[in-house]
Amino acid sequence: MKVLHINTYPHGGAAYAAIRMSKALQDLGVDSKVLVRDEFKQDGIVSSGESVFFRKITKLWQKWKAFPYIKEEKDIETFSSPFSLYPIHHHPEVAKADIIVLHWVSLFLDIPSFFKEVNKPIVIYMHDMNYFKGGYHYAEDEEYFPHLHPLDMRYKAAKKKAYDDSKSLITVTAPSQWLVDLSKKSDLLGQFEHHHIRNVIDSDTFDIISREEARRELGIPNDKKVLLFVSESIKNRRKGGQILLDAIKNIKNIDDVNVVIVGEVDNDLFKSENFYKLGRIYDPQKMCLAYNSADLYIMPSREDNLPNVILESHSCGTPVMAFSIGGITEMVNNENGYLLGSPSSDTLQKGIEDWMKVPIEFDRMKIRSNVLKEFNTKETAKRFFTLLEHKLQQ
Repeated sequence: MKVLHINTYPHGGAAYAAIRMSKALQDLGVDSKVLVRDEFKQDGIVSSGESVFFRKITKLWQKWKAFPYIKEEKDIETFSSPFSLYPIHHHPEVAKADIIVLHWVSLFLDIPSFFKEVNKPIVIYMHDMNYFKGGYHYAEDEEYFPHLHPLDMRYKAAKKKAYDDSKSLITVTAPSQWLVDLSKKSDLLGQFEHHHIRNVIDSDTFDIISREEARRELGIPNDKKVLLFVSESIKNRRKGGQILLDAIKNIKNIDDVNVVIVGEVDNDLFKSENFYKLGRIYDPQKMCLAYNSADLYIMPSREDNLPNVILESHSCGTPVMAFSIGGITEMVNNENGYLLGSPSSDTLQKGIEDWMKVPIEFDRMKIRSNVLKEFNTKETAKRFFTLLEHKLQQ
């Protein structure tokens, strides 16, 4: 069996999920590869081969197609067109594959031509809601950016026609039951067979080391407890960066803890000496140090699927504080962290203040052993392999 996973980027949550699942299938003896848009050198990962210039031309073309709806939105994470100039359906790896697994493919895959030209089983592995929406990736953006509704409806119609006219056997999977249930109720994907397939963990990389050692490696003092926040950008509205900012501003004794931030942060933010900005981290070993340096990982997302960062944090034995939303409720409980109420800065502020007053001493080894048992990589890969095998037989 030759399996080809397709994802736009070689980095990010969806990319890591695709790469790890592909590696887990390889460990079972499956010929599995990942096709990405950008140039990236790693075993098992293939680049589209298109130039940076072509990428820029494609982006300009997509903006032109979306005119006059798309402007420079400051807060929206992404609003994606189903159209693209990339001829992925002609890529040699697509031709060689027996089955295709589509991950996060926005800005890369042309959905109409791909579903029209590719006549082999396709598994849609959802990492957000975009496959059953038009251009939006999450429901909250629909409410926050209503002026994009006409364009979203146009994109949704194009996707529905592509799915309905496809000669391929389409199957839908998602790592959270929450997203599976939403997709089953959708107009675009509700007609297809759905399966709940969780993400897998790189437990060899993300392991427990002493907090003292991790802090020493990162240059973080060991005199206070440490809070950790991770997001590609603090400005990402969905990831709750502003919620965190507002909560921290109102915590009077915030100087009693050290706050570590991973991701893009404006230099004028967090000027206090107890804030440590590590920037974007692509090295998994360094990311492991960040998780291990923290007493508590803060995940203030307004809406989310099944974040890899929570799995990685738990694999490092670090508890998580998060809101009771989306797939996060399937991951965080009172044995591995704190589930708060609805997303708000007041709720997060109280959660952090309560933790600072009476921090629970979680059993780090138990957190790790439980997540490795519940999200067992080998068993998950076997389930996915069985599903792929069944689809090929159909």
